[in-house]
Amino acid sequence: MALEQVLNHLAELQKVDSEIMKIESLRGDLPQQVEQLQAQLNAAQAALAATKHEYDACLKEKAGLELKVKEENGKKEKYKGQLYEVKTNREYDAISMEIEAVDIRIGEAEDRILQLIDMEEGLKEKLGQKEETFKTLSDEFGAKKENLLTLMAKTEKEELTLRDQRNKILRNIDMRTTATYNRIQKKYGNAIVPVVRRACGGCFKALPPQRVLETRKRDKLILCEVCGRILVWDDAQSENE
Repeated sequence: MALEQVLNHLAELQKVDSEIMKIESLRGDLPQQVEQLQAQLNAAQAALAATKHEYDACLKEKAGLELKVKEENGKKEKYKGQLYEVKTNREYDAISMEIEAVDIRIGEAEDRILQLIDMEEGLKEKLGQKEETFKTLSDEFGAKKENLLTLMAKTEKEELTLRDQRNKILRNIDMRTTATYNRIQKKYGNAIVPVVRRACGGCFKALPPQRVLETRKRDKLILCEVCGRILVWDDAQSENE
């Protein structure tokens, strides 16, 4: 394919890309905000779940220890009743030791219950904070996502049409030229610029006379030696040399 045709296809491609960029600019950084909020929301949800698990574990352990204290007190009362039935000092001492052992177990359990009560209060407060954070992020995420979806719905059809046009144009351009175009387009937003008053229409640096002549011939791809943009000769914009 003649370079003249390639340059024409590149010019068409840039027009389509400019329209796509206009659509994307309407969204601004909203897609990035939504993505960041989604990540924050996921992290907040995980933190909330971890705190809830810790809180539930604390309540479960406390309930188990309270049941144990109740059972141990039942044993203690049983042993106390047996004291009145003993007939020897040896039996009395054995039951007394059992009562002492029960008292130790009860004391240890009650100490741990007091620790768990403090933990429960702290975890309950922490849980409330995590729930509030999650709700705040959830509300913000929902609002921004709804805005993004609304914007996308308004421009979806137009963008799909433009991207279809872009794909059709790309079929007429070789991969190497396409790669060069995409690289420059990504960097500057416009890969193709006209020669204006013997200067690059992108960076406005003066071009050597030979470069100007080569660009005007339109028989090979000419890049600006300063900014790297693709130079084209456009009679409507370029100066008649």
